[in-house]
Amino acid sequence: MHFINFVTWLNNSPWSVWLRENDYAFATIETFHILGLGLSVGTIMWVDLRLIGISMKRYRVEEMVRQLEQLALYGFLVMFISGFLLLCSE
Repeated sequence: MHFINFVTWLNNSPWSVWLRENDYAFATIETFHILGLGLSVGTIMWVDLRLIGISMKRYRVEEMVRQLEQLALYGFLVMFISGFLLLCSE
């Protein structure tokens, strides 16, 4: 299947049309996308602040990374899924 055919199919699919026409669905998905972005960037920022010695000095870097890694990955997963849905709606 060529890329143009795939994009045309994706644009004309029923759930893509529903997302495009339903204001509340689009806004909800966009909200999840922004929350996922905040979750990912926030956890990475905590680790960065620890690396430069500004915050959480009592924790070791390895311990912080181990605890926050899964949270950052959840944020990336939410962004990936919601980003794909936003792409389909456009």
